[in-house]
Amino acid sequence: MPTFLQSKAIREEIADGKANLETFVELIDGEDRTPTAEEQADIDAQIQTIGMPANGDDPATGLYAKLARAEKFEAIKAAKVGGDIPAQQAAPGASEGGVIQLSRITVPAQYKRHGKLKAYKGPDAEKKAFIAGQFCLASVWGHQPAIEWCENNGIALVRNAMSGIGGAKGGFLTPETMESSIIELRESYGVFRMEAGFRSMPADVHNFPKDNDEVTTYFVQEGVDITDDDNDVTNVELVARKLAALVKHSSEISEDAVVSVGDFITRKIAHGFAKKEDECGFNGNGEQSNGGITGVLNAVNAGAIHQAATGKLAFSDLEYLDFETVVGKLPQYAAGNAKWYVSRAGFYASMANLANANGGNTKDDAAEGPNAMQFMGHPVVFSQVLNSTLGDQADAKVIIFGDLEMGAYFGERRGIDIAASEHRYFESDQIGIRGTERFGINVHEVGDATTAGSLVVLQLAAS
Repeated sequence: MPTFLQSKAIREEIADGKANLETFVELIDGEDRTPTAEEQADIDAQIQTIGMPANGDDPATGLYAKLARAEKFEAIKAAKVGGDIPAQQAAPGASEGGVIQLSRITVPAQYKRHGKLKAYKGPDAEKKAFIAGQFCLASVWGHQPAIEWCENNGIALVRNAMSGIGGAKGGFLTPETMESSIIELRESYGVFRMEAGFRSMPADVHNFPKDNDEVTTYFVQEGVDITDDDNDVTNVELVARKLAALVKHSSEISEDAVVSVGDFITRKIAHGFAKKEDECGFNGNGEQSNGGITGVLNAVNAGAIHQAATGKLAFSDLEYLDFETVVGKLPQYAAGNAKWYVSRAGFYASMANLANANGGNTKDDAAEGPNAMQFMGHPVVFSQVLNSTLGDQADAKVIIFGDLEMGAYFGERRGIDIAASEHRYFESDQIGIRGTERFGINVHEVGDATTAGSLVVLQLAAS
């Protein structure tokens, strides 16, 4: 999400939301009934998203709060364009409609002394890192020249109402270029967010319908009523959890290091978010340390688990029969997009080892390795949060096979916020920089005692 949205766009979003809500309510009224619990939850969520305008002592909420911020920022911009600041201090056209125009951003020569960038890629990488660095200098260190640069280039230093950490008084909404890079890195590092069914959450708790059955068909005679299909539809609940990543940095910062600062903070926050999302989605045990999330390995029921035979206690002990049994357990409806999820160490100790043992490889095959990253006709996806221990480990769940997009939902409630505290690491003359996000995970295709859902787990032997 951009830091700043045009008020016109927000008004249109409010109008669309109201129209959809009115249509929904009119439909229920037309059927002369009260809304079901599920429908009422949807109505409440839509109302919360639209929010309420400011009224007396009550502040605006939802989209109306965004509208108020956008209108205030537009007024500030209009005043500056009118001549309140000297023309030579401004950067006219660097931001249009709240969207930063990278083509009109220039990185001064004194800021180009930095190493290879890691968080930002492509032809505009340096510009994006420069923008992120200026934002961090302004919002975290309170650097006055950076504050002026952000104001002059359309980067609104908008605070949210987030509680602080050890003296911080709230978080700043990140600029679009920085958040998009965090998203790209998170998707590069993180597997679960990329592979699971992604859902945008309009509220902290939201239910998404799941169709459990296929439509039943019947042969009928002329003039005979067709039996209607009572389709079994249930809800999958997503609950948004707040995740925070805390980065330490020197409290003293050189203005010349602005590009490196933006790159460093972006990369650290993205990596922290991605790793935790994967840990929750794959290994979560429902405890507070996992945000109350139960991941795939602990969510699936007995019918979705294949346990290797006695004596197979390590990756290297697994045989083709084990993998064939896993593939055979997966229902046909989940086979089209099925993938293997395994650690790199586990893959090379088991699947790649079995493939190499088949023989028939040329020296070119041996040199290139398994570039296709497939096994038994299905793609292999590495996740380093999955088990990578190569020795004996009884009862360890080591590999997942199936359609993760079908079997689990990943919900995103909001994007990235940045907050800082000069007190968090006072004794070491460092500053604490925190990024937060809100997301939810629900692994819902878990099978039952005898039958697998869309995900199957391979477990090592008990002894």
